Amino acid sequence: MKTNIFLIYKYWKANKSQFVKMLIPIVILTVLILAAILMERTECRRTFEEMLFHYGTGSYTYLDLSEEILDEMQSDELVQEMGNIAVCGKLGDEYRQYTYGAYIDDRAEELEHLKLTAGRFPSAPGEVTLYDHVLEDQFFTSDPKTYIGKNITFSKYDFGIGNAAGECVGNIELKIVGIIDGGYFRNEKETSPGFIGAGDLKTKSTPVIYLFKDDCEINENTCIYTIVKLFGSDIQTQEQSDKEFNDFLVKYNGKYRIAPFSSGGILNAARTVTNFSIGSEEVSTRIYNSDTMTVINYFSVISIIISAISLFGILFSVIPERMKSLEILQKIGCSKRRTAAIIFMEWLILLICGIVSGGVI
Repeated sequence: MKTNIFLIYKYWKANKSQFVKMLIPIVILTVLILAAILMERTECRRTFEEMLFHYGTGSYTYLDLSEEILDEMQSDELVQEMGNIAVCGKLGDEYRQYTYGAYIDDRAEELEHLKLTAGRFPSAPGEVTLYDHVLEDQFFTSDPKTYIGKNITFSKYDFGIGNAAGECVGNIELKIVGIIDGGYFRNEKETSPGFIGAGDLKTKSTPVIYLFKDDCEINENTCIYTIVKLFGSDIQTQEQSDKEFNDFLVKYNGKYRIAPFSSGGILNAARTVTNFSIGSEEVSTRIYNSDTMTVINYFSVISIIISAISLFGILFSVIPERMKSLEILQKIGCSKRRTAAIIFMEWLILLICGIVSGGVI
């Protein structure tokens, strides 16, 4: 072993250029593979955190809770924060309307329910914060942020029946003070004034356009959604969070026969990033697919192919010279088995040096 390593060392010392030529492609290949893996993991993590923000780190959304239930939830040890959102009607034009509403208490804006990409939520009458896709659809802009501070006019509609548009009841002029990122929900944006709950005409989708609370008329047709955020679900394990969520559900469902309109948190964010199914004991995962991930995958494949081609090209130029030195060893009595061992050790050393150097880079 020591003799073989000594022979390898003496050869590479005398032929440094060959060693460098063979080492560089391995380093480059290692760097590209690790970079592709890290880019993919980073994109998955970014998407997970974005979805976690949209869903809330751990929350339930209830519809039209009584004062009794609200008071009990406010004092529940599992509840970290609560906030109410009113859904009052629809704004838009004759072709497309969007639900509008308002945060009707001060704390609701802090529940990580929406992601502002610019500006703020309304704090005075006549102000509006809305999803970016509303501006894109209504005003054909590719940069909704440029509308901050501008005045816009919407037609105001009542809620219709089923998927029919409600009656137009006038116009409203509003000043844009904030833009909400549609993100994943861009694919689920409203294209008609439909209802979410099948057969439940009072269950309306949460607001796409947010007004100041004094601009929303609260009446018998208004839906009040209560967002409830539980303690600790953003830092605990999924098993702990699931247990907390389940305890909370069972408690209020058993006592008041109420179930959340929707839920959010770690599990929903994870489902968006990975499509997984649970069998008897096995869990299979598929990496989140997006345009960014597709570009990363193409980059990875092309980079690896180019690096592999360059590596083989260098090998074809270096191996004949190396074989001459190995033939000399055989002539002075080195067996074929020992020669093969020397070649294996050389490549193992090159591989280790290349991976370590590539990993550091």
